Amino acid sequence: MTERRWPPGAASSASRALRREPVKWRGCRRFGIVVGSIVGGTAAFALLLGPCVGSSVSRAISLGWYIVGSVLLISGFFVGTGGLRVRRSEVERVLIAMLGSVGDAG
Repeated sequence: MTERRWPPGAASSASRALRREPVKWRGCRRFGIVVGSIVGGTAAFALLLGPCVGSSVSRAISLGWYIVGSVLLISGFFVGTGGLRVRRSEVERVLIAMLGSVGDAG
């Protein structure tokens, strides 16, 4: 019979270390899938669109990767700086002004 631990799910530090390693590899695998999808999808779209506009294949692929990289860089800047966020108190104040007091029944 297996040893029961309290609280359920509690484990020794050695078993936590063994379980932590596969998580890193799963994360790396997912990251690779995302990057591969972006790179492959951009190349496929550029291969379809490039010859239609009379561009060479290598120029179309490089221009596609350049555009996608620029978009990712700019969006990463805005996500990293936390721009364009509204404070929760401001949102609550506007909602209360628009809706009035919802709890008033009479």
